[in-house]
Amino acid sequence: MSLHNLTYGDLKALSKLVAEKERLQSKIAAINARLENLGLGKRTREGKKPRKKLSTEARARIAAGQKRRRENERKAKTPI
Repeated sequence: MSLHNLTYGDLKALSKLVAEKERLQSKIAAINARLENLGLGKRTREGKKPRKKLSTEARARIAAGQKRRRENERKAKTPI
């Protein structure tokens, strides 16, 4: 279908759709601006905050702490 074959009704409906599209795009832009003001607009990975890099030492401390917690859990579950 080309623009030359459209009826007046088709053109009128197309005009309404274009106006609705522009209205929605301006609403989306306003919402994005509000999110930016709240500090929520610069997220990546599907809306999640970018992760901070942990040092090797920090990861080792976290792993050691988790290992201690698991060991304590195993000791608590073991019947005497």
